[in-house]
Amino acid sequence: MYLQKKQEDCGADKIISVTFPPHEQYRGYSIYSILLRTLDIMTNEVANINLKTSDYVLALNTGKTSLLGIDKLEHCYKIGYEETLKQIGKIKEKLEYREGE
Repeated sequence: MYLQKKQEDCGADKIISVTFPPHEQYRGYSIYSILLRTLDIMTNEVANINLKTSDYVLALNTGKTSLLGIDKLEHCYKIGYEETLKQIGKIKEKLEYREGE
């Protein structure tokens, strides 16, 4: 995978990926709704390919925050921080170096 190769080139031997599961289906049939849904599908496919090479995947549910919702940046940061704290034990366990690695 291209992304994994780039991470390895930077010296990464363990990879944590962050993903944002899609929120509710877009309602309506406006050009804007269809375009956003299409973008979600395309980016999800690329993300899923790259997630397969990750050692740990942290999924953050940011609700209905849109891609361009810069005004909710602090809210998203807080969600990421809190979710990481909840999962820190699992993350450390998963990324723990074992003999022979």
